[in-house]
This record gives sequence, structure tokens and C-alpha cells, in this order.
Amino acid sequence: MVDGQEIPDANQELTFPDEPHFAIHYPPVGSAKSKKRKRTADPETETERDGFDESANTAYYVKPARLWESLKKYRKLTLTSEKFEIGDVVLVQKDEVQGSREDIDVQSQWKARLLEVRARGPEHVFVRVYWLYRPEDIPGGRKPHHGRNELLPSDYMDIIDAQSINGKIRVKKWDEHNDDDVLEEDDFFWRQKYSYAKGLLFPSLRQYCVDKAPASPDEPLVWCDKCEMWLHRSCIANDAIKRAAETKHQNEGLDDSHETLFVKDTHTTPFKRAKASQKRCKSKDKNGNTTNGFRAEVRIKDAIHGEEMEFETESKILVVDLSDDRHWQEDLLCLNCRTKID
Repeated sequence: MVDGQEIPDANQELTFPDEPHFAIHYPPVGSAKSKKRKRTADPETETERDGFDESANTAYYVKPARLWESLKKYRKLTLTSEKFEIGDVVLVQKDEVQGSREDIDVQSQWKARLLEVRARGPEHVFVRVYWLYRPEDIPGGRKPHHGRNELLPSDYMDIIDAQSINGKIRVKKWDEHNDDDVLEEDDFFWRQKYSYAKGLLFPSLRQYCVDKAPASPDEPLVWCDKCEMWLHRSCIANDAIKRAAETKHQNEGLDDSHETLFVKDTHTTPFKRAKASQKRCKSKDKNGNTTNGFRAEVRIKDAIHGEEMEFETESKILVVDLSDDRHWQEDLLCLNCRTKID
């Protein structure tokens, strides 16, 4: 008996339960306890490559070890005519699915990377996986810079029933330091990993704009040629709102000489910038910030706006005073050098 647990006899006949449960364990690293343990009593420790970063490895072992080792290993898996291979990122059933797989809400499903397939006949098929977390599923939660389809690969493993797999998706590594690496609107992607044991995200994200904050790929950035700086459109809009609120407070009203424009709550489709390095994403963006009784919308030259799919002929900021519905237009200025951005 070791640590209060009986050591199984290797010669004892193995009985396979109707509903087996397997658990992943992680050996302590460099601890006094690990040095004193009788290694002959421990299951054999395996090493799994990260899968998203080949330089990282995770040591683990499975219990009950003999039961797990008794299962036959496979490289591929077929579920209702859909084929899966080691390395695929799969959708894992979170709730009871009603209807066909076409009805599955992909966003709400858990995501995992397929590492190993083992089976004891078609009724007992198990897969070992690395989990990919959504930002809202880790401590600290979702931040403004997280993209709608952003995932965080982790070093946390599980063994699950293969029948819980609902499908698979493609997950792209997004190199945010490469301005030519463009995300499509529906791309699932990752740029940081999550260490479950340490509760840390790494590496650090690229910083943009005057606020030195990360950027969401769902929010196209604005490029200033003079500063050679990317600017958050939300920062530009908030700056316009702040100035409008200050002016209204000082003057107890806005100057009627402002040009009046009608502004709708629009979605902005991808826009082309003057040079290829300015392309950051192809996602749609709800372009507008509302606060302090004002709404500001940043529009970029050559962007497509509205249902009519019309191109903008100039870059500008549209501001609305929500108290009296007055509208006006401002030049789009760089937040750093205050140069007009065409």
C-alpha cells in the first residue's frame, strides 16, 4: 500500500467496467514528495507535446493505468460519417444537443485538441484532449481586446467519451506582429496560450495606440502615416465624445454652425487601406461608441458603409448629441500628433 492506496497486482485479471472513468494526473516537479515516492508504485509517466508550441511538453499519467493501457490505440476516428484525426480541434458537447449537428451552436461548444484515441470496441471509445478555453472561461474573463472567435490553448488534459464530440473546426494561429496576417470574419484563432497550473496567459500581446493597449481583431485599426502608429477606432471615437461633452458643458449647448448630418447605427465592412501592411482583419465591426449623451462613429476613406454598400470618399468622425439629435462631422485626427488622417 502506497499513500493509502493498494498497489494493483499486475498478474490479476483485468475487469472492464460498464462505465469506466479515466483521470489525468500530473507528477509534481522537483518537490520533496516526488523524490521520496516509490516510483515502482506510480503509473508510468508520459510526455505530451504542446501541439500549438512544439517546444513545450507536459508530463502526465493516467489512472487507472492498466485499464487505460489495455485499450487499443487508433490514429483516426469516425463518428456518424465524419472523420477525425490526431491533431484536429474538435467541438465537445456542452449541453444536450437537440436536432442535427447543423443546429449546433459552435460558439457555445467546448473546444479541444485531439491527442489520442483508444477503444475497447465501438461501445467504449475514449479520446485524450487538450482543452482550448474561451476568454470568458478563465480567471479574469473576457477583455475588450479579445476577439469573438478567440481561443486560448491550454496545457490541461482530459479523457472524454468520443460520443461527446460534435464536429471539428479549424483554428489558426494569428501573428498579430505581422500586419499582413489577415483574419477572415469567421476564423477561429489563437495568439496566447493559457497555463492552467500557473493561471497565466503568455506571451504578452502587442500594444497599440496612445493608450498602449492590445487590440481586438474585430475592431479594424486606423493607421497614421506620420506617426507610423495604429490607433484604436474606439479611442478616436471616445476622444471625440469627450471633446463634445466638454464643449457642451462650457457653452451650455453646441454651436448651430456645425454641419448637420444624419447618422445611422451601421456595421462597417472590411476596408482597403493605401498600403498592404495596413490590412489588419476582414471582420465586421459595429462602428460607434456611445457615452456621456453623445455618439461618435469613425468612418474611413474607401470603407464600405450601410446597406447601400457605398464607399466613403473621406475619413471623418460623425458625432451625435443624443439629447437633441443634432449631428455634425469632424476631421479624423491622429490622437498622437493631431495630424489629419485622409
